[in-house]
Parts: sequence; structure tokens; C-alpha cells
Amino acid sequence: MPDVNVVKEVETSDSSEPPSLFDKTKPSGRVDLVRTGNTVQAATSGVAAFTLLLSPEKFDFSQPVKVVANGREVFNGRVERSVQTLLKWAARDNDRTMLYGAEINIKLTP
Repeated sequence: MPDVNVVKEVETSDSSEPPSLFDKTKPSGRVDLVRTGNTVQAATSGVAAFTLLLSPEKFDFSQPVKVVANGREVFNGRVERSVQTLLKWAARDNDRTMLYGAEINIKLTP
């Protein structure tokens, strides 16, 4: 995955590396997701784990959810609706359009 922080259009005279939009003191991680039905394909870079939040508007909780990260199946099973998850993320986001009924913690290291 290309680094979205790198500015490619700017000519650099002295440095062999292109300039960055933001100073990076620590390496960053990235997760790109694509959902098809109850299957989520994740492409990751620089992360060991991530939390996948599931909305009952987008996922059928009566069917199994499958998560494939970097070509490897990392989760396949049913998820239970959780009022605790709903309240936790609603309080954090403070956005009524972002309601999550379940969460899955994904660890990428074997």
C-alpha cells in the first residue's frame, strides 16, 4: 500500500526522499477494508491488531461474519449484539449515525 503521507508532485532538490505532509515521529499503521455482505477483506500495513465495529444496518447478525486479513482468515463466526459495545462507542463518537451493535478484536500475529 502506498504511503498516503508522501507528496509526489513536489520537486525535491537535495533529498532523495519525497517530502511528507505531516511529521512522522513514529511509524504509522493502516487498515483498508472492503465489505461484501457479512465478509470483510482487510489489507493491513504496520498493525498487529485492530478492532472491527459492526453496525446492525450493514451486517446480518443472524449469520456468521467472516474477516480475511492479508489473505488469511482471521475470524469466522457469529457475533452477539452487545448493549455494552453500543453504549461505549456511542459515548465516544457522540454521533447517532454511527451505532455499532458488536465489535470484533482482530489479532494479526499468529
